[in-house]
Amino acid sequence: MNHPNSRSSNGLVILPVAVAAPMVCMFASMLVPATGAASPPASTETVAPPTFIPGADTKVERVYTWRLSSATESVQVLLDGEETTEVPAASTDQTSERSLTVTDTFTRSDVNRPLELTRSFDDITFEASGDLSLDSGNGMVAELSFGCDGDSDLDGVAVKFTWDADDEEYLVKYAEDYEGEDELLEPLDPDADFLALLPAPDEDVEIGATWEIEPADLRSVLLPGGAVSMGKESEMDAIYGVVDPLLMPGILDTLDGDPAGEVTAMLKSAEDGIVTIALNLEVEFESDQIGPMESLIEAAAPEDVTVEMETANFTSTLTGTGALVWDTEKNVAQSLVLELKTTLTIEIAVQVDGMGVNAPYQLNEVREGALQLEMTTEE
Repeated sequence: MNHPNSRSSNGLVILPVAVAAPMVCMFASMLVPATGAASPPASTETVAPPTFIPGADTKVERVYTWRLSSATESVQVLLDGEETTEVPAASTDQTSERSLTVTDTFTRSDVNRPLELTRSFDDITFEASGDLSLDSGNGMVAELSFGCDGDSDLDGVAVKFTWDADDEEYLVKYAEDYEGEDELLEPLDPDADFLALLPAPDEDVEIGATWEIEPADLRSVLLPGGAVSMGKESEMDAIYGVVDPLLMPGILDTLDGDPAGEVTAMLKSAEDGIVTIALNLEVEFESDQIGPMESLIEAAAPEDVTVEMETANFTSTLTGTGALVWDTEKNVAQSLVLELKTTLTIEIAVQVDGMGVNAPYQLNEVREGALQLEMTTEE
């Protein structure tokens, strides 16, 4: 089953100097203060491990909300290896919020694996806004505000996941009475319960016990249910030579990259049918974004300018804490909060030919921000 890979989120390209593109944004993250990871309680009490195995026909309605913010910390444009002011230095300050409401009906389940479930996409929304500043280096600074709304063709649709034990993969199709494009199903994932965070299901766990989680598994945590396709309407589409910063790759778009770092979980408490798992993480993803960047620049470049992409390396660093609350009576996730600080480092190299220019340009940009992911269960 394919995993996260959401559509582009931020960035900016200003042409004719198509290179300026990268320097402008990416989709970053907004956040609320992080919840500090608690110290292990002084206790040797052991409890049964929280496990996913909801009863037949269990129905759960949930709301997932991503709040992101980011701002340019530094930006540098090089021409033939030397810093230049021929391309305006672009910086942005932006925020966005995405919400996903789904209803999962679990028909059959095994321990920590849904075998058959139907997911109804009840409501999908996205909105973002920000400010763009272009400094030409001669005392002239241009300011521009922008916004972006989005929706998804999955909104109002139901999808069925069925585990194929022989092929060890999920069959994904539209539920009865629903239809749509098959490509929208490819990045979806049946796991929306953060199963990667659970301890081993075969032995009791002490209160205060910790365990490590593979950094790559953070993808399924940050994108529960997989990557939901989102179409965005840009307020800057009519501005010649400018690509909306919110359409550039951002933090959540880099999760397909090579991961490194540490993710630690701790069984913080277990009482009255509720288990709380505290999380602490510091993870880095290195991602090649040549494809998305090339498409954006080609679409915005004037007809008499050729821009050849050489590199587009995006590195995301996420640090912070969180908590997963598990319902041990229904055997499903009840809520989750992650509060993370983010850094997105962009390194883009292009060759520009046209309008009197034939030279290599390089962009180095660092953006600091925050990301909050919250899941709540509707009663």
